[in-house]
Amino acid sequence: MRQPWVWAWDDTPSDLSGGANFTDRVLRYAENQGDIQVDIPFNSTEADYFFTPANQPGNDDWPVGTWSAKVDVTLANARISLAIGLARVNGAGVFQQSYAATSVAQVLSSTGIKTFSGPTLPQTGAAAGDRLRILFEWTRDNSPGGGAGAGLVSFGFGDPAVDILTVPILMANPRIVWNGVTLDFPGPLTGYGSRLSGDRGMDRSDGVVHATSTRSSFRKVRMQLAPFQDITFWEALQAWWSWAVQGKQYSFALDSADVVDLLTSGAAAAGQKDIPIASTASIVAGRKYRIRSTTGHEEEVIQVDTITLNTKVTCLRTSRTPTSRGISSGASTTTRSW
Repeated sequence: MRQPWVWAWDDTPSDLSGGANFTDRVLRYAENQGDIQVDIPFNSTEADYFFTPANQPGNDDWPVGTWSAKVDVTLANARISLAIGLARVNGAGVFQQSYAATSVAQVLSSTGIKTFSGPTLPQTGAAAGDRLRILFEWTRDNSPGGGAGAGLVSFGFGDPAVDILTVPILMANPRIVWNGVTLDFPGPLTGYGSRLSGDRGMDRSDGVVHATSTRSSFRKVRMQLAPFQDITFWEALQAWWSWAVQGKQYSFALDSADVVDLLTSGAAAAGQKDIPIASTASIVAGRKYRIRSTTGHEEEVIQVDTITLNTKVTCLRTSRTPTSRGISSGASTTTRSW
């Protein structure tokens, strides 16, 4: 009944390395779409990797079951075949154990969706910080001729309905914190969706719309739970809902084991890339976080580029939605936004 982990291919480099051509990441929720093109040398085999982000899947339960990967071939090549394999690596990307044997190779002679699947392997000593590494093993035959582009093939990324990997690892347990109450869910979600929405304003004159503007943007989250019989949790969930529908503040964490809630330790002016944090142990480079003022409504989403231990985090880029004023020391909270 519970939803297994599903990731979508992405073309952004992972924070780990180890592939000859690309070492990209996979994401729970796609951020963009496009094609990834590879060029395989004549009569050779190339191994490339995708990695899950840090703390995904975020638990030590790597069960045996069926895995499945879909690859949408957008540029076919009859000279090239593809096989996919899974491995468990630690947080630093060091190989720990095979999670699935490499699949039977498929010749990519036509465009369209190619499906790879098989059983996963039992794991010994899996830890919560371990990640999944996905092997793309390309093989080009020794067919002569072809000229320029004879080794090219491409596949799509970012379409959550097509470009996906599914493994039988259960999703982590969510948590809601509201009004001083910590509400841990009794089990993983069976489904979760997040959609960006917004309120718009229109400038009308003489029946003509002269301008439109976005007054605010927010995320709508839809969650689905497996059947449960925890009456205490149900009553607490009802109490939270009566709080939330009034527009009062609460926080939601998809993974209760992966939550960051920290105060800044110094001034951070609007648009500044350096955010002073006295304790950086729970922050992970490459992730996105929400930084907000605890005394007002100013907030923005940042993506951490580098971390100076127990001193500061440096953002990958400045906010695309600048706040109207800087965030002063001790007046903000940095929380994991998704």
